[in-house]
Order: sequence, then structure tokens, then C-alpha cells
Amino acid sequence: MSVPLFSIIVTTVDRPQLLRDAIGSALGQSLPDFEVIVVNDGGPDLDPLLENLDPLHRVAQLRLPGRSGPGRARNAGMQKARGEFVCFLDDDDLYHPEHLATLHQGLVANPEALVYADAVVHHEVIDGGTRRIVNSAAPWQHELFIKQRLWIHNFIPVQVFAVRRRALLAVGGFDEELRAFEDWDLLLKLAAQQDFIHIPRVTSEIRMRPQSGAHRSQSVKSDRSEPEIIEQLYARHGDLCDPLVRAGRAFVRGNGFASGPDFLIVDASETDLAYRAWLPRHTPDAAALAHAPDSMLLIVITPTGHESWLAATAASFAALPDNSSLVVVGETPLLPPTIPAAHDPRVSTRPIATLDDFVGLTAVLNDIVAEAGEKWVAILPAGATLDAGTGSLLAACAAADERRRAIYCDHDQAIVPQDIRARPSFKPDFDPELYCAQDYIGPALWIRRDALRDLGPLQPFPGNWLHDALWRLYDRAGAAAIGHLAEPLVHLPIGGVGHPLALAARQAVVEQHLARAGQGGRVVAGPVAGSFAIDYPLPAPAPRLSVIVWADGNDAGDAARCIDSLLRNVACPGLEIIDATGGAQAVPAELAANQGATIHRLPPLTDATGAANTSAAMNAAAKLATGNFLIFLRASTESLQPDWLSALVRQAARADIGAVGTRLIGPDGTLVAGATVLGLQEGAATAFLGLSYQAPGYLDRQQLVQCVSAVSRRCLMLRREAFAAVGGFNAVNYPDRHADTDLCLRLGERGLRVLWLPATVVADHVATERPDARAVDQLRRDWSRRLAADPAYNRNLSRQRTDFAVPRPPAE
Repeated sequence: MSVPLFSIIVTTVDRPQLLRDAIGSALGQSLPDFEVIVVNDGGPDLDPLLENLDPLHRVAQLRLPGRSGPGRARNAGMQKARGEFVCFLDDDDLYHPEHLATLHQGLVANPEALVYADAVVHHEVIDGGTRRIVNSAAPWQHELFIKQRLWIHNFIPVQVFAVRRRALLAVGGFDEELRAFEDWDLLLKLAAQQDFIHIPRVTSEIRMRPQSGAHRSQSVKSDRSEPEIIEQLYARHGDLCDPLVRAGRAFVRGNGFASGPDFLIVDASETDLAYRAWLPRHTPDAAALAHAPDSMLLIVITPTGHESWLAATAASFAALPDNSSLVVVGETPLLPPTIPAAHDPRVSTRPIATLDDFVGLTAVLNDIVAEAGEKWVAILPAGATLDAGTGSLLAACAAADERRRAIYCDHDQAIVPQDIRARPSFKPDFDPELYCAQDYIGPALWIRRDALRDLGPLQPFPGNWLHDALWRLYDRAGAAAIGHLAEPLVHLPIGGVGHPLALAARQAVVEQHLARAGQGGRVVAGPVAGSFAIDYPLPAPAPRLSVIVWADGNDAGDAARCIDSLLRNVACPGLEIIDATGGAQAVPAELAANQGATIHRLPPLTDATGAANTSAAMNAAAKLATGNFLIFLRASTESLQPDWLSALVRQAARADIGAVGTRLIGPDGTLVAGATVLGLQEGAATAFLGLSYQAPGYLDRQQLVQCVSAVSRRCLMLRREAFAAVGGFNAVNYPDRHADTDLCLRLGERGLRVLWLPATVVADHVATERPDARAVDQLRRDWSRRLAADPAYNRNLSRQRTDFAVPRPPAE
């Protein structure tokens, strides 16, 4: 009998209905070289069920005489297994068809390692014999395996990995005496002996049900609140002599052992790994630190039970200059005598009966601000800490532009109280569009006390008191009044919880801003959790649109396909289409007949050397156009969404908007064009190039409406009058590449903003444009100052990569 590649060990306890589904998922693997061993832990005979499920006899039953528990049952299965590699499956969980094939791919490259994939958790109910999913989550998804993280808590479910059978036997298998966490204990033993390789792909499902009845979830998965067993494992496996492990375990102890499997105390993302390497190499500007520090009033709102976090904030405050003060607001008791800050004369407390009374809390905050004499006011959560040089950097930022009445900085998150930092938020300069979509500023915000006095009292918007004031400041004084300090000076506690009404309050704040601006937009749910989108009205009367279909010198594209897809997806009577491709293929006029559209065709345009001049062709088409709005559309594109042009018109019709661009994706679903970041790759490059269109991107920015410096001409809309006002594309300096970047920057010089709308997606069958060194050189000559500092980017991020990555240290 041949030896199988994989042995799948399925443990079960008298749940034939669930077992049937589990075995079905095992037998449905695309990689066929496996055996299935069902360990029947004290239940009735399963041979009739297995015979019906597996006529090929790939499933064998191992019956145990009584309830042995998961550890002993799996060990028994390992003893019977013949496969080179072993993997596990509980009777209520499921494999996806590619599960074994995915693990095998990793094992081929790493045959002596443990290889694991990801799982999704489905909470389900069983109603009349039917399994119905109630909600789902993917709490353990990450990128790279980091050993320290496993020494803090388990994030690798038992059914996601495969490992050599001899490796399992060498470490003694599962500890049969453990009532829970025996899978975690096994992983810790294996991790001390061999490498772990993660394949970031969901290949299995964990099914959870209410803890009652015959179909209850196995206790080994649901009971994760056994502190004595966790302490036993902590003692058994040590702490690797690693301060990060000690800090993580302290957090788990301090916040409860049931803090949740999705809590990543050590985040295994590439961003965090790079950030930890970046921090020791980075220091703020010495000249800025030399400024005399501005005074700060720090208001810290502290819920009951967060005294340890408050101690971290107080310790940070102790390092600040003497001209700052700290006011603690919360339910009594506030400052235990053991906290040194309790004896600091700069620290005071304001007790309140309940923080749930946000009207009363707002009144207390207004009283504190009215009595204060400090220059800057910030409202921070308990556990937030500040760098010692914050006051000096605030002073330097304010001195750089005397108009600034509010300043926000970058921030990160930290394990309290050890101040181990991760998850940096490197932000753009103030962007009202992105700020409508999400609170990217967070609590790392200071507003001048005299500005707060002029703006009037704080309003009862829980968690958004200063954000509302910031919007009122912006509506009164514009973006010049808001400065951005590109330094991660504020460190927020990992695991912190905001006010339960904060999201609703933020929506009300944005709605009030729109009302003051008189723009008539409606706030709706955004594309990512906790985000908003603004539904602006269409202009009345309906504007006339002119679509200019173009192609560069090397690719005439498929204008007929482009126009056909446009007409099929756009309900716009009177649409004017101008074919400026210069190609030999004429676009049939009948394509437009059903929509009442008209199609014009321009002859090819060349420069003095006879080369095609794309910019000149687009300018000529714009002169012929009669629409209120111009849409430049590359001939290689294809419309995907119904009536997508109206989404662009709603934004482009706003008086202060110069141009609007979409997200363009290639045949593989990755981004090929959209927003342009200045200064990347020695010139200008596409943000998030090559990223899947479904990925959130850094700080969710690949999904949210935002101001950018430029958008791609592959799909670009603007008012005809704005295009004419800047003289159209510069056909002399930019006959082809970067004509769109130059155009957008000239619009910006006139005070017109450029928007990127990622939710509007257009396909482009030509993924890349040819490089043009001459155009890049021209861009450097014309816009060197702008290329040095893109306000939509952050100077701390990589200038070589397009995914908003934290720069890695140079190679040794």
C-alpha cells in the first residue's frame, strides 16, 4: 500500500451531521494524495456513515473507548497516520478545496518547516438541520510569522497548518493533560525546533455556535478564558528573554485573558517591522527642537478601570516642560496616591458623576478651557503618551506660518506602559475630503486656546469636541489655519476604546460642516468600516458632457470597444464623443444612435518631427467640444459601472474642484493608474500601483475620496472653463507623458483642488505606459519645489515604493 502525502486527522464526538460536512470538505481537496483518519472519541460507530460518504475507502475510523479529550484523540490519530505530513480538522470545521494544495506549495519550498494558511470564522446557527451563517470575521489574518507573537497568544488555529509527522512525534505530540490550549502548547514546542512559514490565504473555515445543545462548539475553541492554563504555558515556555514578549504578556494579564484572538499585540505586518527599524534611525529636526517650547493644556478623559493607562500618560507628562499642565477628567477615584502625578502641582482632576453624560462632560471641558492659560489645548485618551520635545516642535510649526491656529501630528500606537510602538499613522497635510471620509487625524490634535475662544464653546459631540472645532476653524479660515507636524509625537494605547457615540457624533460634525459650506451634500456610509462618503447633488440643469477618447503614440487602443462600453453604462442623453485616437479604425456611428449621442473623429496630429503629439490631439478635441465638462478617456479603457460619469460630475461641478480622476485597474484586478504622488521614484508615480483594487491600502486610502496633487489622464474630468483657463495640456513641454501631472499642478496654482475617487472604477487593458525620461526631466525643471514635498503624501514614507511603505534601513 502506497504511503499518502498527507494524513488528515479529524476528531469527532457524536455529531454526525457536522462530521458529514467536515469529511466532505476533506474529500473534496484538489490535491488527491491524502488519507483521512476519523478519531471517534467515545461516540457511536461511524462505519455506516463513512461507507456512505467514502465509497473509495480513503477514510478510516479509529474508535476510542471513552471521552479522551482533543489532545489524546489527536495523538491517537497521529499514531495511526501513515502520511509524510499531518494536518488536523475538527468535526465542525471545513477545508476549502485548495487547502492541501496551498500547504503543499509551501512545503515543497520549505519541507522541514511548519506551513500554515489563514482561516475565516463563521458564527452560525443550525435551524431545522440547515447551517446558517450569522456573521463572519477573519481575526487572525496577518502577513509574516513573528515568533514573539506566538509566545504571547495563539493566532494559528489547529486546522490551518501542516507539518511532518516525525516532527510532531519528536516533540511528544499534544499534552493530553491540558484541558485547553493544547494546540497552542504544541505550536510552542514546534516553534522552538523549526521554522514557521505563513501563506496569507484563507483556505479553511472555523464554525462557531451558541454554547448549548448537541451542536455546541468544541470547548477547545470557545473557552479561551483560562488564566491558570495560560500562566502554566507562559512558565513552561519562558519569554525568550525578549522585552516584547514580556510586554505582551503583561498586557494580556492586565486586560483579561479573553481580550480577543484578534488582538495583535505584536503585529506581523511589513509596515510594523519596517517601523520598528525606522524608529531608532529617526530624530526630529534639531533646529525645531531648539525652539522654546509652547505651553500645552492636556485634558485626559479617563474611564474607570484605566488607572494603569493613566499612569503611563502621567509619566509621559512628567517629562514635559514646566509650562504645561494636565487635567484628568473622569469618574472618581481619579488619581491613586501611588501614581507620582498625584503629587505634581501641574496636574489637577475634574471628577464627573458619569462619562456617559456627554452634555455635562462637555460643560466640564468648556470650564477647563475657559480657565486655562496655556497656548495649545489637546484632548487625549488615557494611556496616550507624548514625546518630550512636543512643545518645541509645536512652537516651530506655528512659527513657520503665523496663520496656523490648529496643528496635528503623526501618531502611532503603543503597548502600555512599556511604550513598545507600532502601527504608525503617517498622515497627509490637511485634506478636507479625506477628513470627511475618515478621522485620519485622531486625537493627535492641538488647537490654540485663543482660537477656541473665538470659535465659541465646545459642542456636545462625544469624542469629537476638537474635531468639530477644527471644522469650524476650517470653514472660517481655510486650510492655511491648520498645520501638520510630520512627526509621530503622540502614542495611543493599543486596545483603547473610544466613546460609543463617537461615530454618530462625527457624522453630525461632518453634516454641520457641509451645511455651513452650503454644498448640499448628504453623508452616507463609506466603503470601509467607520468611513463616510458624501453624496453631492447633480448640477441642474443637467450639464452637457464631452468625452474625448485618446490614445498615445504607440497604442491606438480599441476606440470602438471603449465607446461601446461607455454607452452601455452611461445614461446621458446628448453625450458628445470625440475620437482623438488618430487610428485607422473608424468608430461606427450606430454605436451612439440608441443613446442620442454624437461621435466626431479628428485626424492624426503630429509635431514638427512627424511624431504623434497626444497632448496636441487632446487640446484640439477640447476646442471642438461643446460640453460643459470634458472627460479624457484612454481608448484602451472599458467602463465597468453603471452611470459612473455622474459620480464624477457630482464632484467636478463643485466650484473649488479643478479635476477629478478615477481608479483604473488592469485585467488582473490590480491598480494601474489613478492618483499620482509627486517625488516618488525620482519624479512622479502612481499611488498603490499594482495593489489589488479590493485592498484598503495604507490607512484605507486606496478606498477613500481624497485630494491629490494629480490624477491620470486615462480617465480625467474637469470643467471646460477650467481647462481653458490654464491653457489646456502643455503640448510643447509634455507632448505625451506627465501632461496630466502638469495640468493638475497648474490647476492647483489657481486654487482648484484635484480629487481622486477610488470607488469609481474603470478597466484599462493596457497596464503600463512607456517610460519617458525627457518628460520626467521636464517635470523636475518645472515643478521641483512641488516634487520635493507632496502635501498628499508624508515625508516619512518611502520615496521609492508606491504602496505608502515605511522605508527600510539601507542594506548593510
